[in-house]
Amino acid sequence: MWAASDTTQWSFPAIYVVSFNQTVLRQWNAGGQNNLAAGAILRQQAIAVRGKWRWEQLLDATYSLNIQEGITRKIDDKLEYATRFDYLLREDPLWKVSGFSSFKTQFVKGFAKPGDSVYISRAFAPAYGIAGLGLTHKTDGLDLYASPVTAKFTWVLDSALSAQGVFGLVPGQRFRQELGLYGNARFQRSFKGGIKMDLRLNAFANYLQAPFSVDIDSDLLLVYKNKGPLSSTLRSQNLLDRDVLLRDTNGDGKLDASGIQTKQFMGLGLTYEFGKK
Repeated sequence: MWAASDTTQWSFPAIYVVSFNQTVLRQWNAGGQNNLAAGAILRQQAIAVRGKWRWEQLLDATYSLNIQEGITRKIDDKLEYATRFDYLLREDPLWKVSGFSSFKTQFVKGFAKPGDSVYISRAFAPAYGIAGLGLTHKTDGLDLYASPVTAKFTWVLDSALSAQGVFGLVPGQRFRQELGLYGNARFQRSFKGGIKMDLRLNAFANYLQAPFSVDIDSDLLLVYKNKGPLSSTLRSQNLLDRDVLLRDTNGDGKLDASGIQTKQFMGLGLTYEFGKK
């Protein structure tokens, strides 16, 4: 793949998932509530290879809703774009020098509780950007990237939210820049029995302000698909962001400590895969 070439080879591997879950009750003595959940996952890549150069792009989008007794709740909401340019240094083992950048936000407003009129997040509030230069090592199914110098950007482009001083910004601040160590990993593997795994892991440490406080984001996608388009999907995300305060450790009613945020979604639906890496 890394042989000298005057042509650019393109590939577009992708996973598209649409899932549904429904519970309907009528005069059910044991009790319960009508429930409908629907979600969509898109992981679309575009990979270009020419000689020793390689350009990878990834669009990762997720959105899901739950409707229960006429009340609509957002379950998942993510929009991320990542791109990386690689130049081959050596083939065995495979090492590349890489330039990496990413941008992440959400589609619609988020609320702490159903029925709330005051939102706690929205598109571009927050939004996160990463840009850095580092090294990439790739083995069978595992892609590792590390950068000793990476810039991280945080935007809160909403006047009401920026006035509160959330997401690590001081009240009134709409933009924050950090410098630190960054690394990411991606593991993709297909197993016997129709199980496909796609695991992404990101870590960032601001070594100028808090070098031992590491922000970690892990995202696991499991798809079980035997024959036909029907599939079972499990998506689990765990996030530790030191700038997001979630716990009251002093009992004074004020949030003063971060914590692990966990989100899981499971469903039955349709899955389509396109292209090869």
